[in-house]
Amino acid sequence: MPFHVLTLSSIGSRAGQILAQSQTGSVWGNTSKGVFLHLPPKAIIFLSYESYRGPLTANLAVGAAAFRGISNGELIKIEAKKLLFPHSKITLDWGQAPVWNPPALPEAVIQKLQVRKQYQELSEKLMASRSFPSLDLTLPANGCYSYKNGHFERAYISSEPISSKDLLTILDPLLGRGPGLTPFGDDISLGCLLALSRWGRVIDPVLDTHALSQELIAQAYRQTTLLSANLIEAAASGQADERLILTLDGIFTGNASVKTCADWLLAWGDSSGYAALTGMDLAFSLIY
Repeated sequence: MPFHVLTLSSIGSRAGQILAQSQTGSVWGNTSKGVFLHLPPKAIIFLSYESYRGPLTANLAVGAAAFRGISNGELIKIEAKKLLFPHSKITLDWGQAPVWNPPALPEAVIQKLQVRKQYQELSEKLMASRSFPSLDLTLPANGCYSYKNGHFERAYISSEPISSKDLLTILDPLLGRGPGLTPFGDDISLGCLLALSRWGRVIDPVLDTHALSQELIAQAYRQTTLLSANLIEAAASGQADERLILTLDGIFTGNASVKTCADWLLAWGDSSGYAALTGMDLAFSLIY
């Protein structure tokens, strides 16, 4: 039986780098929206049937039906920019696929108070659309933050600057908390790191987030799912699904409507978009 040859319409830059350095892999999960692939020792990429792009996403041009019956654990070979699924008789050629990277950071920025307004309107829009899992966000008694009425607030204005250690105190206990391949607490961490890495020059130009990012990445690989850890690592370098990037940029520039941003977030998992927005809010709280 000949192999069914398929191509990609797009591949995320991190996904391309991972594949270029790998020789074997396996199917990690099969969903209605695509297939997760595990590339040893710890990388996960997503073979997506949808058009949304991301750093770890490889978008299938056509032929999604060929993967519907694929089994978890099926072995993969990687040769000359081709993914070979010997058992399912599929060859996926990614050599000519356009490489996707996040768009350049917009120059225009709205007033800081408008950032909070944009966030509040978007959060209310999401909460009105569906119910989301509850997660106890009781914060450690460090006196820096409170979590009230659905968003983070600085508990006081101190002469001492907020440190990356303060943020780590909040985010570290959330890792792995909540159900799913990407638990709710992980998506909060992802949203916060993405906002700080992409818009840090506006949020807090002097905050050094390198130590925070490195510690959270290391903890994520120890404490939560392999998929979450990969996504958190990407977010720490300013990379994420384009729906999150566009929403974050929309909040800071006002160039996307609240409805459009809500649609993007609602399309990114059942609750992941809302959780990521909650994490973005933690980063926004540094502005005030």
